[in-house]
Formats: sequence, C-alpha cells, structure tokens
Amino acid sequence: MSAEVQPEVHAEPPIRPEFLDVTGLPGPVIEGLRTIVDRLRDQDASLPTEVPRAAESTPEARLRIFREWIAARPAIGADVRDDRETIYEGRGE
Repeated sequence: MSAEVQPEVHAEPPIRPEFLDVTGLPGPVIEGLRTIVDRLRDQDASLPTEVPRAAESTPEARLRIFREWIAARPAIGADVRDDRETIYEGRGE
C-alpha cells in the first residue's frame, strides 16, 4: 500500500506591477512617488538589455562597462567635500 503525499502550497497572490496601493498617503507623497517611478523608468530605458557577467569578462571589458555605467549616471552638479573637516564639522572637533 502506498500513498502519495502532496505538499501544501501557499502561493502569494501575483503582484501587479502596474498598480501600487497608495491609499491613505498624502498628495505630495504620491506626487513624489510618481517622480521617482518616472526617473526609474528613464534610467531603466538607458540600461543595456544584456549585461555580461564580470567573471567572464576581461579586466579591460569590466573597466569599459564601468565607465559606460558612470557616464550614464546624472551628474551631481556640485563638488562633494569629503575632507575630514567637512565630515566632522559641528561636532566640537
């Protein structure tokens, strides 16, 4: 006598990527989320569809890919001060 045991499966309901529940959020937050989503879509459109694996690339190819990635990022528009005096400014040093 044999019996097959069927595992009990609890699947999460499918996530519908085209909808985001923003119930209860204030209007400015919703607008901020829309801005973020728009920027992510713009960023996603600029990404290559196939990214080679770093382990399978030569050092020169990895450097080229890294430089292309940097060039695709928006510029900050200001100098970043990361010296010790700026980092610890106002801490009593």
